[in-house]
Amino acid sequence: MVSLSPVCSAVLVAVSGLSALPAAAATVNSYGLTLDADQIVDRGGVLTGQENNRDHRFVAGQATNWASVHVQGQGADPRRSASLVLKDVTWLSEINVADAAEKSVRGTMVSIGRNGWGYFGGDSVDLKLRSAVPSEAGAVSSAVAVGVFRGDVPNSAIGKGYWEQGLTVSSQDFVARAIARKNGGSVAALHASNNSLVSLEGSNAKLYARSSVDRSVDPKEPKYTVAAVRVEDGATLVVSPVTRLTLQVGIDAEATNNNSLRSYGLKVEEGYVRIQSHQTDINVEALSNAAGINIRPNPADEDKGGGADVPPSVVLAGNRTNIWVTSKNRDAYGIYSAVPEGWESPLKDVIKDESHPEWRAASESFWNVLAVGDSLNIQANAKRDAVGVYVEDGSVAVLGSRNTTIRANGERSAAAFGGAGKIILAGNLTYSGVLQAEPASKKNGEKRGTTLEVAGGYMRLNSQGQTSAGIPGLNKLSICDGGRVDLQDLYVDHNSGSITISDGGVLRVNRTFSRTNDNDATGAAPGHQVASDFSIQRGGTLEISASALESAAITAGMVLRPGGMIRVFGYDQLAAGTEPLTDERLNALRSKLILGLDSARGKSDGLIDFGNAKLGFIDLSHKNFRADQSFLKGYIDVQTDELKQTTVENAHGNVNGSYKNIVTADGVNGIEVAQGTLKLNPTVADSQLVTDADGNLADIHVTDGVLTIGEQQTAGDVETYAETTPVGGSLGRLTLDAKGAVRIAGRNGDAYNIAALKGNGGALDVAGASVSVGEDVSLGSLNLSQNARLDMTGKTLALGNSAAGSDDDSDASVIMGTVKADELTGNGVIYVGSTSGAGAVEVGTLSHSGILMLDPAWRGGETWGDGSWVVTDRVGTDDKLTGDVVVGMNSSLVVGATKEEAVAAAIASGRAYGQGNTEAMVYLAKPLDVNQHVFMVDGSATALGGTVITENQRGQFRLNGKSLAMLDVGAVGGTPLVKATSMALSSDARIGLVNLTENSEGIKIFDVGEIVSSETGAELTAEQLSAALVSNDLMLEFTTTVNGQGLSVTARRHSSAASRFPGLKVDRLMDALYAAGANSTNSSDTATALLSRTASFADYGFASVNDAVATTNEIATLAASAGLYNTALDATEFLTEAVESQAERATRADGVNLWVDVKGGRRSAKRLYGTSGYDLNLGGTVFGADVSPTANTRLGGAVIVGTGRGHAVNAPLRVKKSADFVGLAAYGSRTLGDVHLSTDAGFLRTKSKVTNVQAYGMSFNDDISSDTYTLGLRGEYVWRLGSVNLVPHLGIRWTQVRMDGYKAGFETDEDHLNVVTLPVGFGVAGSFGWQNWQLTPTADVSVNWSVGEKSAVSCVRYATTGQEVRTKVVDTAPVRLQAGLNAVNGAWTLGAGWNMGIGSHERWDNTLTMKARYAF
Repeated sequence: MVSLSPVCSAVLVAVSGLSALPAAAATVNSYGLTLDADQIVDRGGVLTGQENNRDHRFVAGQATNWASVHVQGQGADPRRSASLVLKDVTWLSEINVADAAEKSVRGTMVSIGRNGWGYFGGDSVDLKLRSAVPSEAGAVSSAVAVGVFRGDVPNSAIGKGYWEQGLTVSSQDFVARAIARKNGGSVAALHASNNSLVSLEGSNAKLYARSSVDRSVDPKEPKYTVAAVRVEDGATLVVSPVTRLTLQVGIDAEATNNNSLRSYGLKVEEGYVRIQSHQTDINVEALSNAAGINIRPNPADEDKGGGADVPPSVVLAGNRTNIWVTSKNRDAYGIYSAVPEGWESPLKDVIKDESHPEWRAASESFWNVLAVGDSLNIQANAKRDAVGVYVEDGSVAVLGSRNTTIRANGERSAAAFGGAGKIILAGNLTYSGVLQAEPASKKNGEKRGTTLEVAGGYMRLNSQGQTSAGIPGLNKLSICDGGRVDLQDLYVDHNSGSITISDGGVLRVNRTFSRTNDNDATGAAPGHQVASDFSIQRGGTLEISASALESAAITAGMVLRPGGMIRVFGYDQLAAGTEPLTDERLNALRSKLILGLDSARGKSDGLIDFGNAKLGFIDLSHKNFRADQSFLKGYIDVQTDELKQTTVENAHGNVNGSYKNIVTADGVNGIEVAQGTLKLNPTVADSQLVTDADGNLADIHVTDGVLTIGEQQTAGDVETYAETTPVGGSLGRLTLDAKGAVRIAGRNGDAYNIAALKGNGGALDVAGASVSVGEDVSLGSLNLSQNARLDMTGKTLALGNSAAGSDDDSDASVIMGTVKADELTGNGVIYVGSTSGAGAVEVGTLSHSGILMLDPAWRGGETWGDGSWVVTDRVGTDDKLTGDVVVGMNSSLVVGATKEEAVAAAIASGRAYGQGNTEAMVYLAKPLDVNQHVFMVDGSATALGGTVITENQRGQFRLNGKSLAMLDVGAVGGTPLVKATSMALSSDARIGLVNLTENSEGIKIFDVGEIVSSETGAELTAEQLSAALVSNDLMLEFTTTVNGQGLSVTARRHSSAASRFPGLKVDRLMDALYAAGANSTNSSDTATALLSRTASFADYGFASVNDAVATTNEIATLAASAGLYNTALDATEFLTEAVESQAERATRADGVNLWVDVKGGRRSAKRLYGTSGYDLNLGGTVFGADVSPTANTRLGGAVIVGTGRGHAVNAPLRVKKSADFVGLAAYGSRTLGDVHLSTDAGFLRTKSKVTNVQAYGMSFNDDISSDTYTLGLRGEYVWRLGSVNLVPHLGIRWTQVRMDGYKAGFETDEDHLNVVTLPVGFGVAGSFGWQNWQLTPTADVSVNWSVGEKSAVSCVRYATTGQEVRTKVVDTAPVRLQAGLNAVNGAWTLGAGWNMGIGSHERWDNTLTMKARYAF
């Protein structure tokens, strides 16, 4: 047996069934068990090579858990001591289970158990399992299983990063397949459970699964599952952005009846999945029920999905996600979002009113899906019911991709959405078919349909020729935050749920609109009305076609609130459209549309827009669009194009309607807006919107009405408005009562100035416009949409100051635009960001005493600087927090610094930003006293989940989840930056120290009573806290001191740059720089400045340490990365190709021959240097002469001159270079029968210029020369077949490139590169006459094997320290294809040829040659 070597004594690897490990087949080292290429593990324990794709049959016998290889490591952190490494392995296993009917056997190819970790690397890992498992539902057969042989894990650990075993896949191509044959059961290609972590980081990951159950259908029979990926029991799957992920589930060829089988591309049960891949394809084909993604959350996650403790179960954040599901016999779902088995809301039997906030919150307990990124495409096809996204009652799915497309085709029913849960649409959705939110079959006995909230998104439905595209079965439709829904037809019957349009939301009905229909199940006659279930609220718009409005079958009814609008489009196209809108006609139209008309006024509270319809009895165009208020009293709830251009004169008291501007009566200095809506429509940028008779700005008092100004752009807006240039204007003093509101909307840079704004409560909405206010502002709430701005520079903004007894929700503010003020105060709740977008607040003092929550949803691809930001110079009085602060998902808070300074420091700390990296940050450059309030930084916290601030958190400074606290120690001169009663820190959180100098001793950063783990509550040790510290100076390391008074830090210079800058090729030079204390970013020495600026990379615009390392490496290897070695080799190849073609077999002593070859082409290898390469345009002319002293001998010589231009590709720097070269060669050949031998020797001098390389604010230039020597020998055999010759050939060539030293960036020594190639090929040549010419076409293919050095090795220097850096510059075996034609006429030979080279690393060469030869 092979014993463990001493270096792995700390890692005990137990591999079940392995009894003999021959040294020739595998090695056991500090990585545990390593399998190299083509090695296969047999259950008998023998590792054998060269047995690719071999079947291996294993018998489980009486075992309950069985694996080809089962690995179980020891140690606290398995990732630091890998248990299993597979690289470049192809492995096929077949498992037969004895006595299967009575066993629950888990057959697995590779199993990672407790404290084990696996690493799959190399170019490819391909695993295929064929198995038959028994009938027990709990048995799952899988190609790769992580954590499945563990016991139960406490719920307290689930979802909190306690990964006790795992797998990292970095293979460029990873394939895992699991197939259960006839009579088989549940299978999964990848099965993760028991708090394991699986990370897919390679280029391609493909996981396939197939299974069949061939037996009679028995209701008692267990349901089997087949899944490409199965994640459960607290496990987490993370897919990196560079990966293309493919999940495929197919139908087994032997399957005939599998109604007991459930097929899933991705099955998540009490697990967590984060997919950020470039592209994800999920394809499921099944006979029975199937879903692309199936999610059943952990009961412990209730009301926490996306909340304080647990993020959504599945996050789809990749660029493109495609889901195709087909069920040939039953139902198909794109995404199925479930709740835990047996879960019921505890409030549903207590609260009967579904509109009650607590009931609504209880029905949104599990936030299962968050989809962001560029696109989400779902297609479901089924024999019975097909549903795009199904949400069980109590679950929520957020569709936030920029573009979502859903197609559903079911023979019984088809629906975009199903279930009684909630779907939030924050992106754009296109759906073809009936928007039916519940299939006819009514799953799970649910009695109501789906709740749909369109928040900032756009939903367009195409009817595909169907008679309707309405919304039957919908429980609730909410359109808000600038969202838009387009429908062909809308049928809303007595059983339908509510529809609410608000906050810039738009619902457009193009063809048919009916409040009821003749088939109402209640027996109510057409026209039956139910109040308040169709509501158009402030900022909401219903767009309805005039033809639908005029339909005799319509008897509608909705509530039109103040600030809401019904827009009737196409009115002028009706027969009656040319008739004036008389009072009688308007009253009839109002009755068709609106419920709850004011009995005294007979008018609606909002506005009805009839476009270019004419008004009865008034011709405003003849009045210069000016009218007395008294003439317009019949149109106070009407908007037309004429009214929008009209100036209202002699205004006084309450003013409702839609006009251009208002002029008050003599002696009246203000107006009121009560009960209804006043809309002002400026047409120029400097409008005076409400003035008195003398032209001064007048006061406006909004009591319980809504003042609306301007037009808003909505998502997917289909209307074309007249304004093409920015508009805006000025308002006087605005006063808002508790139920009053002002809504200012804009597009194209619209801007408004308000003299003063005071509110006894009340709300200000700004949508797409910019608003500035001249005095301090006090409001109940502020709502800013994306791209909106409120500028109160030098003024105070108070939010949440509602009147006592107010029954509205004005205390809640949502900021998705930008706010700038001197101070933010008040006592309300403020959300900065939401599902629809991020917000920004910049204030001098943050003294708000309510709750401040930063929380925008992830959109995909975020970097530092994205998300929501609050930037303040100070907090409260004497740096004491005055309210509760939660810095949640995708958010940052800055105190005492600028956003730019915080971003630079965060980047310099080496931390990446975005989902799965740092997800929330606080930056403190001034002290913060938590002061018995709550201060929480938590990247998983979101308003969507209803984050609850508990009393035991008060006085505590909390860093939860993947959060980062950056503390500018240098800005406060040793004063602790945080004072709190205690501090809680999660295992994934980090503390960044800014401007902490070397040899800082005992600097106190936290003044807290105790520091505990936010997961377990246990007190953290000094070692644990030291591990959580990072710095914007990556060359510092820290030790900490913890006592009852807080946390102190001592900084020392880190001993190794390699650990701080992974992959840096000049780490020894940086170590020498800092060891000498010579680091200075302003040094006149280029190398000193370059290394110092690398250590402070964020100050020079780099987004990550990896970007800085790649840039410095490119400068350190400038001769190689600029392509200078390849320029010399390619130019030498021009010379050797020319002399080889001239050293042809001599048939006579024919005197002196003169010849010339003119060559030009493009050479490129875009990945030759690792991730980068070069691109080169090269041209040269070769002049030569030779003589044949005997009939079988030729001797000659040649010279070459040429030039080239090129640049680096796929590199951090676009290095450009030019080159000139000159060389000479001597050659000779000898023919011996059918064998021809030739040889040549050459020399080439290349002078290259590397110019204007810009990095770190520095410029690098140099002239670099090289000498190239080459010697070649070639032999060929001529096989004659009539007029055709077949010519196999082989050779050997030695080439040496001597690169001169240079000083661009670093001082670099001279380098020698020796390349040996073995060209082997086969040619064919023909000969035929044409007129006076003898034509010889030729073709050749060859492979140039490189057996010498392949990497340029340069020694770069700083002071007296040198370090070798290597860069691969030679392909292993590029293939050459050549074709040409020579024509001989007398003493002249003319020819042309084409040469193409193909190789690895995206090698692609093309050369064209024109030649001439004259024989004397």
